[in-house]
Amino acid sequence: MESVVQAVLRRARQEDGEAWLRDLLEPVEELSDFAEEMEEAVPASEVPLCAQSGDEEEPGPSDRSVSAPPPGRRASARKHQNTSQEGSAHKGGRRLQGANVGCRSAASQQGPAQGKRPCKKKGTSSPAEPVRKSLRSSAAARSRETQEQGVASALLQEDSVAFAGAEGARSQDRAAGAGRKLIVWILGHSYIYWAQRRAIRRPYSENLFFDFDDCHVLWQGIRGMKWAGLCSLVYSKLHSCPVPDVLVIHLGGNDLGKTNTLALLHRMRSDIFELSGQLPNTKIIYSEMVARPVWSHPDLRFMNSIRKRVNRAMAKTLPLVGGLSIRHRELEGGEFGLFRRDLVHLSGIGLDILNSNIHSAIEEVGLVGGPGL
Repeated sequence: MESVVQAVLRRARQEDGEAWLRDLLEPVEELSDFAEEMEEAVPASEVPLCAQSGDEEEPGPSDRSVSAPPPGRRASARKHQNTSQEGSAHKGGRRLQGANVGCRSAASQQGPAQGKRPCKKKGTSSPAEPVRKSLRSSAAARSRETQEQGVASALLQEDSVAFAGAEGARSQDRAAGAGRKLIVWILGHSYIYWAQRRAIRRPYSENLFFDFDDCHVLWQGIRGMKWAGLCSLVYSKLHSCPVPDVLVIHLGGNDLGKTNTLALLHRMRSDIFELSGQLPNTKIIYSEMVARPVWSHPDLRFMNSIRKRVNRAMAKTLPLVGGLSIRHRELEGGEFGLFRRDLVHLSGIGLDILNSNIHSAIEEVGLVGGPGL
């Protein structure tokens, strides 16, 4: 090899050595021109991703071979090609590397037929990835919706079962008492006296819109009656009337302000427990005292205070014997249109409200039907 180099140097020192050396290097320039033509022939869009992004693969043994240049222009270049290959490779190494890249780019155009895959750029996602994410999110949403529908249907089923059970119990109770009429007693002072006369003139009648085949309402209103006459009235009526299934009591208003409140409350509770013991199959309903614009006592605030106190105590007592307490909320305002001119007794509208509340209470504890007032 050293002898070849010395021979080249000696030949270059001669007169025409410079021209001879230029002719010797022309094949390398032709090779670079060939590589540039190949790069222009391959469009940039068809170059693999690894070649465009600069992340090119390590060339293999097959990629390192350089295609033979086209037939040379001069015979002297082909004659001395093997002799000058080592020196020219050092000087034109970068050009050969560009040519190799261009050759690999041209080969990659053949696609999957050659068994090579296009390189995937790091950090990029497949075009189908958004579709997969959308499908996964839709499936999750459908799953959550299915679970929510299952929970809602289970709750609805439980409510339906509970409602059906309650309705079945009411139907059984109605069937058990279908063979006889429900007997209702309504006792009280002047409010009940005038309420009965109002009912006679109204479409709901004395039977308070209940069917006469299912229910029979008996009235006993005594004007000026006080609580002390309740038990004697009940016992006297038991001799001439059937035992009541429902007993409605509206008393106590004529006792407020005239009797000690604690003594009155003790007497009322004792009589309720006594009647419950004597009539174990009777539902007792207490109609609470109504607020009046005028009382027998001059202190209106004091009278309303003790009225509320007694009503609250009776509302706690009646459930202990299986009874019910009626609160007349519509009459609590003390509106003058609900009372007569004396501002003590109820007007026609006030009596209709009182009868309607009594009807609702009887329907609740007696389990009898009716269109309502």
